[in-house]
Amino acid sequence: IYTLSLHDALPIYRLERDFELSSHEILDIISRQGRLSVAVRGGVAEHHLGRQLAADPTVASAVPIDRDGGDFDVRLKDGQAVIVECKNAAPASYSDGAWKVEVQKTRASKNDPASRFYRATQFDVVAACLFSSTGRWDFRYRRSHDLRRHASFGDRLAAVQRIDESW
Repeated sequence: IYTLSLHDALPIYRLERDFELSSHEILDIISRQGRLSVAVRGGVAEHHLGRQLAADPTVASAVPIDRDGGDFDVRLKDGQAVIVECKNAAPASYSDGAWKVEVQKTRASKNDPASRFYRATQFDVVAACLFSSTGRWDFRYRRSHDLRRHASFGDRLAAVQRIDESW
């Protein structure tokens, strides 16, 4: 991930070397570009989720996975295997104060109108990160089979889910 610079004994991260930019310049670029900042926030939420899963006494292991429809392969101490998808809750809540989370992909295929929506079987649990709403790296969890289904595609999850007391 990083090497030591011979000039000042500070770590040089691979991204700094590859981009030929300092970490300060990279962070400045991220902070000025909204979509890039959102993408990075997703990665940071996954990092915090990984920490939370590692600290959970019911979790035997939580292995990050990099695929569409699953961010962690979680093994519980009771032997159960669970695929967890991490999503960021929206900064704006419903008028009654309830939070909401978008559970859909960023892009859709031109030839498949349902492709942006996750199949209800693609992962077992959604972990909704509340940072955008609360300023804290807290999560609410819900099993995928308990989430609302899409009105037009019954095997898919609805794009927006209400985070209520059942999470």
